[in-house]
Amino acid sequence: MKHKENLDTVLVALISSIYVTFCYVKYVILLPSTIYTLIFFVLITFLGLVLIYLSYKDIYSMEVPSHLLYILLGVFVAINILLLPFDFSLTFGNLYFFPINNLFIGLICGGIALLIYLLTKRKGLGEADIYLFTLMGLVLGSNKTILGFYLTLISASIYSIYILIKIKKFKEVKIPLIPFITYGILASLIL
Repeated sequence: MKHKENLDTVLVALISSIYVTFCYVKYVILLPSTIYTLIFFVLITFLGLVLIYLSYKDIYSMEVPSHLLYILLGVFVAINILLLPFDFSLTFGNLYFFPINNLFIGLICGGIALLIYLLTKRKGLGEADIYLFTLMGLVLGSNKTILGFYLTLISASIYSIYILIKIKKFKEVKIPLIPFITYGILASLIL
């Protein structure tokens, strides 16, 4: 059992390192160095590392520490609100950061996820999934959120089909969604 935990730790560290490296190349090396790009790099690195950790927790226990979700949401809501009075947008490669737009898209994404949660009588999504879909809108804005949703849905669907075929059971199968939401957000930031 200890060997499996060590292997999992190595895998999480490897995924984290690859993500940080891709972000560093895209947002620090390839873009002109400004204070905004460096702050953005730090923020998305923090975001990515926390999301990777939450994915790990969701895979193994189907539960995640809610305080980390609140911290992530708080940080990105605060950034968007603090930048509202300045009435400007920031461009990081092909990612456009418009605070009012990001807040609006975050509300829409969270609202849709909450609606699915309520319509499926709390069986289609978990509460953490609602927070992460909200975070997706806050971070990615309108130009990348659709890509994030597609990547999430396609990867989760492929995994779900694989699991359903493997266990041959079609009812009451729970699949952790956070790793797929994480993939959607992080891949959208890198692409």
